[in-house]
Formats: sequence, C-alpha cells, structure tokens
Amino acid sequence: MEFIQRLSSIADTDLTVNQPMSVYTGYGVGGNAKAFVKAYTVQALKDVIEVARVHGEKYKILGNGTNVLVSDKGYDGVIITIKGLNSIFRCDDSVTALAGASLCKVIKFACQNHLYGGQPLSGIPASVGGATVMNAGAFGVCMADFVKSVTTLKNGTFFRYDNKSCEFGYRTSRFLLGKEPIISVNFKFYTDPKYKEYDLLTDCSRQRKLHQPEGRSCGCVFKNPTGDYAGRLIDTAGLKGLSVGGARVSHKHGNFILADKNATASDVFNLVNQIKSQVYNKFGVMLKEEIEFLGEF
Repeated sequence: MEFIQRLSSIADTDLTVNQPMSVYTGYGVGGNAKAFVKAYTVQALKDVIEVARVHGEKYKILGNGTNVLVSDKGYDGVIITIKGLNSIFRCDDSVTALAGASLCKVIKFACQNHLYGGQPLSGIPASVGGATVMNAGAFGVCMADFVKSVTTLKNGTFFRYDNKSCEFGYRTSRFLLGKEPIISVNFKFYTDPKYKEYDLLTDCSRQRKLHQPEGRSCGCVFKNPTGDYAGRLIDTAGLKGLSVGGARVSHKHGNFILADKNATASDVFNLVNQIKSQVYNKFGVMLKEEIEFLGEF
C-alpha cells in the first residue's frame, strides 16, 4: 500500500501496522489502529500529518492516552503518538514544554527552578498537549491559570495563541476540535517564595490515593454540571458498583469507571450511556463526557 510505504519512509519515526491500542490507553481496551506512528521530532510530526492529508486518511494525535476510549473495531486511520516530543526547558521566568511531555514532570521541573503554583496539577496523568486541549484541572486550579501561550500546527504552518486566544473554558478550549495539533506550551508560574509553601506535590498525591480508586481507568468520566458534581449525582442515583461486562462504576468514586482484564471498549461505552440515562431520568441532568470516543461504536 502506497500510504503505508510513504509513512515508513519518514525520518525520526517508528511505524507499526495494525497496532493494538489497548497498550496505549488508560482503560487497556480497544482494537487496532490501521497505522500507529511514533514521532520523535516536530518535523516528523509535520511529515506524518502531511502524508495522511495527501492520502485522505484520518489521523489522531495521542499523548498519554488516558482520556481516550478506542472502539473494539479499532481506528481506521493513523494514530500518532507524541510521547517522544517531551523536551522541557526554562525561558527566563517561564517554562516551555513540548506537547508530549508529562505534565507532572513539567510541574516538578518548574519547582526545581523556583517557579511555583502549578503543584495541584502534578497528579494529572496527562501529556502537556492533552491537558491543554481539555483545560485539565485539579484542586481548584486549571491549565488556563498557568498557560501563557500555545503553539500549534495548522496546514503546515505554526500558529501561536496567547492565553485569551486559547478560548479556555471548563474542560474545553479552542483546540478541542482537533484541527490544530498542539506543538508546545509556554507556562507562566509564580516566582514569589510564598507559593513554595503551597507545595502540594506530595499532598496532592496523597489526596488522590485517598479519594480515587486504583485500577484501569481514564480518571473522571464526566464533566461536573454547573453547580454540582457528577460523582455526587451518580452516587445519589445508587449507581456505584453498576457494571456492564468487565466495566463497573467504582465504589470509591462514582465518576470513575474501572475496567477489569476481561473488559471491552463496548462494555465501557455501554456503561457510560447507562449512567447518563439513569442520572437524567432521576435528576433531569444530562452528563457530558470528558473522555473521547475514537472509532466506531
């Protein structure tokens, strides 16, 4: 196939055909990607996207894969993992990280360079790119509080957006449509030593272990509706422990779905829909997912 041959010829990449996506997602489920490419440079990423565009193939940029549910039928396109684009460096009083860098490592790097305030985000198991797309948050702060600018790739050209132009909202941004892959993010943290006392790197980890379940999951499944919490609604509806196949609602936290070793993507998908239906029937609130469904369900 010419398309696969073109992909295989791109420098600074690794290509796998029919790659099982269960290895690269938080739930550990899902079918095969038609093509799976590891990009190790920004130029390689540009080249892969261009080849996909020329051949009319779909593509999806994947960071840590913690917020993605891939169909059991797989993904009929190219999945590009950018975990190899993980450089982090200091620029004066800011920190710049490529999109594939671990958010936790960025926060630790900032603290080591006496730049503080982002510690509450340190436990989010996401790449910088993925966390920015979703405007991820924890313990009262979110990415929008610290993002100074974002550089993206659009039609082969780099674009830079300041914080306001990113159009951040609750678990959303202008990048959610997926038409402009994020290349790098520039963060502005605090230099004031008083924020060092707000060092929650250890405490946040402790709180997560205390309140969040262990096991294969994508973290919180649903966004919190205005003025309420998805976990509270699920708990009050009596849905903790509800299961479909190998997927079940956590007894520890209602907004977590856990997948056992026999679970399928369909199990998780169907359980998500059951939760939405029962919460709506009981409270008249339609929950919206934080997770992204990839492929045909």
